[in-house]
Amino acid sequence: MRQFAASVVCSIVLVTTSLAQTPNWTQITPANSPGARLHHEMVYDSARGRTVMFGGFGAGVGYLNDTWEYDGVDWAQLTPASSPWARDGHAMAYDSSRGRTVVFGGFGVGLGYLNDTWEYDGVDWTQLVPANRPGVRDDHAMAYDSSRGRMVIFGGFSSSVGFLDDTWEYDGVDWTQVTSANSPGARDHHAMGYDSSRRRVVMF
Repeated sequence: MRQFAASVVCSIVLVTTSLAQTPNWTQITPANSPGARLHHEMVYDSARGRTVMFGGFGAGVGYLNDTWEYDGVDWAQLTPASSPWARDGHAMAYDSSRGRTVVFGGFGVGLGYLNDTWEYDGVDWTQLVPANRPGVRDDHAMAYDSSRGRMVIFGGFSSSVGFLDDTWEYDGVDWTQVTSANSPGARDHHAMGYDSSRRRVVMF
């Protein structure tokens, strides 16, 4: 059963100026902000210097398909000609080699569990139709392996299978399932990031 707590609107940044300094969270108050929500996704577009946010679930609003960008001073809602369908529980990561924000899957009202692939170039969203793709799911995790130029997805949940433990990679053209000698147990709602210094995708 999908359950939601109260949503909150706030922008908070973690600030450090050196490795020796203790990190400190600071709440900021931009002139404009997205509406309250949960189960959305956000990534940093390093080519354009913008944080990009998409979708989620808002109390009293339902599933969302709005695109917002934050430039370090204020939030701005974008009006792309095309957008992914409203959803939450999707995965999103930034492909720094191709300058694209990639969204995969999630859950949408009237749509159920999804396995569609979308890319955002800073102007518009485009739906891709790869020859292969992971099965439908939500609450999975995705990170971009910049040393190999691959999006990496692990796990999630689907109503037909339950908790998932599969690994998939996307090279900008097609998805490929990866078989590993060792694999984490099936799960959802996990977090994943890429450690560029050690060239490792880290999951917790």
